[in-house]
Formats: sequence, C-alpha cells, structure tokens
Amino acid sequence: MIDYLCMRVLPLFMAKITLREIPSCQNCIYFEQINHPFTTKLSQCRRFGERDENGLITYEYADLCRKNKHKCGPDGNYFEPK
Repeated sequence: MIDYLCMRVLPLFMAKITLREIPSCQNCIYFEQINHPFTTKLSQCRRFGERDENGLITYEYADLCRKNKHKCGPDGNYFEPK
C-alpha cells in the first residue's frame, strides 16, 4: 500500500507544486542592514520612508514592507538588484 502511494499518488501532488524565485531583501539596493546582536528584523528599506518636520527621514522596517502588499509585498514588487 505504501509503495502504491509513493509511486502513484505522490507524483500527482508534486506536479502541482511550482517553485518561483522570490528576491531577497538583502540583495536589494534599498536594503539597509542594521547590525543588532539579537535580530535582523531591525533592517530598513530605504524605498519607503517619511520625512518629518526637521527633514529627517524615518524608513520602514524591511520585514514589514515585505508583509504589506501595498508596499513591496511578499513577491518583492519594488526589488532592484544591487
């Protein structure tokens, strides 16, 4: 029975899986690595930021930009290679 599943059924499920290249933030020109000893989630995306009244720009965290479909999104819509 297990041989049947491995030889007949499993390939049917495997045929439906497609792999796609999703770009990594670390390879993007907008990515600014912030070195922190405990996490990499503090890295910023220089593509998305807001300027305050003093002229300083506060950039969004890169991982949050990738989760937001209106910004870069999971597919990396604004990705530009280094």
